[in-house]
Amino acid sequence: MSCLQIAKKELMTNLSAVEFMDYESAALALNHSGSSNPLGEYKYYILIEMSGNQEESMMQEHMLSLLERLEDHYQDGVMCDSEAQKEAIWQIREGISMAASTYGMTFKFDISLESDDFEEIILLTQEKVGHLGGIVLGHGHIGDGNLHLNTVMQGFDDLQTAKKIREALNPFVFDYVREKGGSISAEHGIGQLKTEYLGHSKTQPMIN
Repeated sequence: MSCLQIAKKELMTNLSAVEFMDYESAALALNHSGSSNPLGEYKYYILIEMSGNQEESMMQEHMLSLLERLEDHYQDGVMCDSEAQKEAIWQIREGISMAASTYGMTFKFDISLESDDFEEIILLTQEKVGHLGGIVLGHGHIGDGNLHLNTVMQGFDDLQTAKKIREALNPFVFDYVREKGGSISAEHGIGQLKTEYLGHSKTQPMIN
């Protein structure tokens, strides 16, 4: 949350995106594409994008200033100096969903939480499914508080393990979101499979 607040203050209307992804998400996407990691190996990544009508040199100065302000909040930083480098980094974030769907069965949760809670729910979910072979992928939009909390298992044939993972996730994730005062229908809506849990984050008049 501190990174978001500082980015908003430094870049103001030039701030166009603040995205979050964990290492597991990036690694799966990179493995799927066969690309090397241009960011280095870290537990979490934050992608900050700015846009505007200013000259490129001025934009770079603003971003360097932001990196200086954020120096206590990150271990390493990369500032893109070409469109090709920018595209390579954003392809990681945008390739996560495709990589997951190719890897195996995916159990998806689109939730809304304070960004300070992202790490906790990712780690707690991994504790729930790790022993079953599940890998938790966390990525989303810090500015909106939206987190795509997805669990993947390799392959599509082990229905027994899939059932165990699903039972480990439901209603655990929904209970956590309710406890934190978040929403279980963040960016992509509630869908058909989670309607019974809608009351975890919506009042009955809102549901009706």
